[in-house]
Amino acid sequence: MVEPLPPTEPQWIGTNHDVWTHINYFPRDIGGMISASAVPPPKRADGRLHSGRMMTVTNISGRESDFQIDRNGFEIVALPPMLRDMTTDALIESRFYPELESVIKSHTGASSVFPLGHVLRRPTNEIFQEKKDTERYNRYGAIFPHCDGPVAVPERLQQLKELAMQSPAVIKNDHAKTVDKAASRWAMIQIWKPLNTVECDPLAICDVLSYQDSDWRLRLTPSPSTGYSVLTHPDGPEMHRWYYVHGMTPEQMFLFKGCDSRQGQPGFTGYAGAHTAITVPDSNEKSFRESIEARFLCFWVEEGEEEADQQSVR
Repeated sequence: MVEPLPPTEPQWIGTNHDVWTHINYFPRDIGGMISASAVPPPKRADGRLHSGRMMTVTNISGRESDFQIDRNGFEIVALPPMLRDMTTDALIESRFYPELESVIKSHTGASSVFPLGHVLRRPTNEIFQEKKDTERYNRYGAIFPHCDGPVAVPERLQQLKELAMQSPAVIKNDHAKTVDKAASRWAMIQIWKPLNTVECDPLAICDVLSYQDSDWRLRLTPSPSTGYSVLTHPDGPEMHRWYYVHGMTPEQMFLFKGCDSRQGQPGFTGYAGAHTAITVPDSNEKSFRESIEARFLCFWVEEGEEEADQQSVR
């Protein structure tokens, strides 16, 4: 059940802009899979799930280098200052996607990166030249902790990859099919970047080292989707470690995992990036958060494997 007002208002902790705020965890006793209609998640910042709880979210400004995507499930990337035109999909795809693909390769070692799509979030879509899809351009950030891949049920990862291979940007790329056959690893990697300095509803990400596989639940969505994963929290003291960047700027970007085929392999930890928008104190009159989120299908090919696969096809 969602109630209109939080039971406790967010509060600053100390002088570093760490915040004590509500995280909309899903019920722990609901079972391993949640139907699409059960426990409707809140759509606005003032919505609350009764199963949620107050948690500490630490500001990591100045500590960005402490986190690595293959260890913690996320990291923070510094982008060169420049004007990035986000007014049309065509501009984003032709100019911003190549930059993102290069960033992902340099930070993860991925051999090939293919875009799956993006979402823009703003209070209105008046500044966009394309106004045909108000849901796409007018969407609020998700106010509950989730991962966009089915990491709660790893057996569904292969199905997700097969669906991703059918996406418009990938299916027309013959190189993607070759890479898929030769790759020893694949992952869905996402970016989140503000379009203006964040003053309200910042994005928070949970360190994968602080939660257990048993904390995940799969939220089912209509076929052919594989569903996505939502977090629960054990009773008792805080276990999950949440982080955000206070006053995050357009030159900063989160890089995080949607899923990784190495999930479950001994010694590998960074398989998921659980994330949610959070509320911070004194932000009711602040500028609305504007951001872009994009997803990419990434492959790792050992040296010589792709060439060998191409020769076998011949």
